[in-house]
Amino acid sequence: MSQAVKFGEFVYEADSGRLTGPSGEQNLRPQVARLLDYLLRHPGEIIGREGLAREVWGEDRVVAFDTGLSALLKELRAALGDRADEPHYLETIPRRGVRWLVTPESGSDSTSGETGGKANGRQGALILIAAAVMLAGFVGLLLVAEMSPDDPLPDMPAQPAVPRVAVLPFLSIADDDREQRASLLLADSTIAALAAVVAPPQLGEDESPPMAVIGRTSISGYPEGEALLPALARDLGVDLVVEGSFREEGDYWLVTVSAVRADAQTILLSRSFLVSELSSRAVREHLQGFAIELAMAIERCGEDCLSPR
Repeated sequence: MSQAVKFGEFVYEADSGRLTGPSGEQNLRPQVARLLDYLLRHPGEIIGREGLAREVWGEDRVVAFDTGLSALLKELRAALGDRADEPHYLETIPRRGVRWLVTPESGSDSTSGETGGKANGRQGALILIAAAVMLAGFVGLLLVAEMSPDDPLPDMPAQPAVPRVAVLPFLSIADDDREQRASLLLADSTIAALAAVVAPPQLGEDESPPMAVIGRTSISGYPEGEALLPALARDLGVDLVVEGSFREEGDYWLVTVSAVRADAQTILLSRSFLVSELSSRAVREHLQGFAIELAMAIERCGEDCLSPR
């Protein structure tokens, strides 16, 4: 049985990162979970952004942490259904930091009675859903029966176009064959981070993902060089290319990752960070932060991120 903390309409399980609220259950990403856990332990306090960044990333944190922290705060607000202009849980104090507004209740273990209540609630919900599906099917049959064969089918709403993103293997500055595995590992970690942003648990059925991620095998046959980006745009409809590099800096690795417009070959977003190991969890978390920032950048640029078709 896991210990849970209740605040407002939510129950948060720190050991699993599970947040349960009016819209159901969702599993928070590790960075967001650490952020929420820290805020719950300091209700009513004004916490500076430096302190939050240190708690989320540790001393080995992303160089440009401010934008990444803003992205995490936005993701946490989205999970809570909170708004920055009318906060119920998380308040931004200009030029000072943030403040958690709700005092959490003491932790308590989930009980069998609570589990039974949830089971009964789910059973009732399933019955209602089944009834709604049957009713919708009956109404649909009536509508089809009333349509004549010559009646045109109703127009379906067009899905908005989203940028197609390709991720290249990261370039080793040392140009050492031994780094090829690390190069592909970084690329695969970036693809996984982007995929998590494309289909987050809280994405509604009527919402469009911010981007479409192309698998690495689709671009493996293309030669490197200046003609690569135009070729990806022409053949695969790629709008943005994520590329990166890594090199040793003393006892650390400096990793740089950038999103480049395939048609204009201009940089949309670029970030650098230092890590002690290329296969560490810190790398994955930095790349997850980059993926969130990229989704926000795509949202800002809109159709300007799309290559001419």
